[in-house]
Amino acid sequence: MKLVIDIKGEPKKDDILIFDGNQYKPISKDEFLFKTKKELEDIKKEFEKLKEEINVFKEGVNHKLKDYHNILQTLTKED
Repeated sequence: MKLVIDIKGEPKKDDILIFDGNQYKPISKDEFLFKTKKELEDIKKEFEKLKEEINVFKEGVNHKLKDYHNILQTLTKED
């Protein structure tokens, strides 16, 4: 099978061909992936923030459990 494509512009190394509805045009890979890279960075930042929040929550829960444990030990020792 042979396919002939009319490309608007001169493709360079690492370009991606995009069909814009009328014709194919070359776009640099970095330009094409810029939005995806930005979203990935935002998700990484959100993930790190959530990890920190979870660690703070775990510390709070562990502290509260330790308090309850000490209270229960005190109550059982008095009997």
